[in-house]
Amino acid sequence: MPDQNSSSSRFLRQKEEKQPSGFSENSLIDRFVGLLIGVGILAGAFYAAWGYPTAPLLICAGLLLYLLLLLKYPPVWLIVIPAAIPLLELGFWSGKVYFSEFDLLLLVTVGGGAYAVGESRWKVCPGRFC
Repeated sequence: MPDQNSSSSRFLRQKEEKQPSGFSENSLIDRFVGLLIGVGILAGAFYAAWGYPTAPLLICAGLLLYLLLLLKYPPVWLIVIPAAIPLLELGFWSGKVYFSEFDLLLLVTVGGGAYAVGESRWKVCPGRFC
């Protein structure tokens, strides 16, 4: 006679391992698209930063440092973005009014997030399903 505790624990393990439909964790196409979008956004952000009239090397170095920090500690953007709003308004010195340094920071945040999702470092599904 099978043990009732082992069959119920096996049922619970199977129930926990099921993924809801629509949330494929390791789909190769999803990973490729995430990596492609992330690299594209990051390349555009660094290309735009390199064309800045004031200190393009310093801006690119700061964005690269932020990207590495973002990939190592994903929730850091919750602290950096609000803190950078008053600090990165350099339009007076650079002459850039419509596309500022803060926009570059947001592009690096979105691109780094897409890259990390494509690399399967972050989960995309809602918290109660993961």
